[in-house]
Amino acid sequence: MRSRSGILAVLAVATLLAGVATGQPAASQVVRDLRGRFTIIVPVTWHIKQLLEGDPALAATASGEAGTLPDSVDVVVRGAPVGISAEGCIHQVEWITQHLAHISFTTVGEGPMMIRGLPAYTHTYTWRTRTGEDRWSMQACVVAEHQCFVITGTTINSPDRLREDASVLTTIIESFLPTPQLSWRR
Repeated sequence: MRSRSGILAVLAVATLLAGVATGQPAASQVVRDLRGRFTIIVPVTWHIKQLLEGDPALAATASGEAGTLPDSVDVVVRGAPVGISAEGCIHQVEWITQHLAHISFTTVGEGPMMIRGLPAYTHTYTWRTRTGEDRWSMQACVVAEHQCFVITGTTINSPDRLREDASVLTTIIESFLPTPQLSWRR
């Protein structure tokens, strides 16, 4: 039987090969949460910021063009209320986005998906920053290990950028994998 790190290495290689086949950046890295709760695969050129406590647990950003916000992927981890589903999680995140973060968004789509064999629920939407930049975001909720994991990928909302960036962000989100709770560092 393969170890978890062996499986992650195989997945990272598969991601690299998929990137070469699709014209996406080929070099990727497996990033493990500082508290050992999850891993995610991002391009090696992206800047990684992690927090032991607070939000987001992980923020990965691409190098941006001058004068624009960079593409990003954030992961937020919260204790899961008993019985919450991935769909219930995403609806709570939508409420928080509108009412606490004061972001007015337009839903592009939402629905169930599988992320590394786990049920997830996604919400894709467009919004405008306070500085007037149009943005596109895809959020996915995964409920596992008594935690709600919210993974958000964001890019510029323009046809050219979405053609280039949406598939990269989706691939990063789909690489997310919670770690069994027994291995978490306390």
